[in-house]
Amino acid sequence: MTERVDEIDRIIIDLLMRDGRARLAALADATGLSTSAVQLRLRRLESTGLITGYQARVDYDRLGRSLTALIEITPVDPGQRDDAPERLHHVEGIVSCYSVAGAASYVLFVRVAGPDALEQLIGSIRLHARVTTRTTIILSTPFEHRHEQLAATPTGAQTMTDTATTDPATTDTATTDKEPQ
Repeated sequence: MTERVDEIDRIIIDLLMRDGRARLAALADATGLSTSAVQLRLRRLESTGLITGYQARVDYDRLGRSLTALIEITPVDPGQRDDAPERLHHVEGIVSCYSVAGAASYVLFVRVAGPDALEQLIGSIRLHARVTTRTTIILSTPFEHRHEQLAATPTGAQTMTDTATTDPATTDTATTDKEPQ
């Protein structure tokens, strides 16, 4: 179900998507509302589930998880039960699992320490889910955590396109094909 939101709700959401720790006073200034009115709107957006939470962005290199990859998985036997997400949910290193259309059934986004850890993870994925894998190592991330702007840019706010720069030369990936063991 689509929630009904007005332009002020969109401004609040846009600002919070850029800075989840934005203060009520800053949101009030951007919307022209009082802090109590913004707080009421924020509570409504949270209680209706439109805003589902807030999270910190971390430097994964500093956490020892500098290698990121996409792993396409496909069942070894097309007739086998489609339960790969349940079988892989507990496997450390898998950040996200996406059901996709195309040659693969799912694409996994993973973060690990390095090539040896990636090789171990691929083996674990094959063991737990009985799948073939195709791995694409991510060399760099020119940008991430972008969002579609929902409202007209508030006065003085910087848009994502103002800050993002993309160098096509840095978006290549390395791919390896592996069959189950």
